[in-house]
Amino acid sequence: MQPVTDHEPADQTRTALEGQIITALAGILDCDAETLSPIGRFDELGLDSLTSFRFAARLEEQLGTAIDVEWLYDYPTPGDLAAFLCTQC
Repeated sequence: MQPVTDHEPADQTRTALEGQIITALAGILDCDAETLSPIGRFDELGLDSLTSFRFAARLEEQLGTAIDVEWLYDYPTPGDLAAFLCTQC
């Protein structure tokens, strides 16, 4: 995860994170990323307890930072999770 800089406003960072989260989610759910919304709830999109762990592991790999699987329940949409992760930069 890249820190926010003067050259990259927070909104752009959040949008980029949403895209990475959606891409990772599409890979886990074996669907097209374009069919997923940043406001779609992870559980309604098909994540269950097993796929949540796989998704968190994939995000860790892509973002290079630890992802607690509980965050997927605390921040239940790609947009919510991206906003939270932006606060961790």
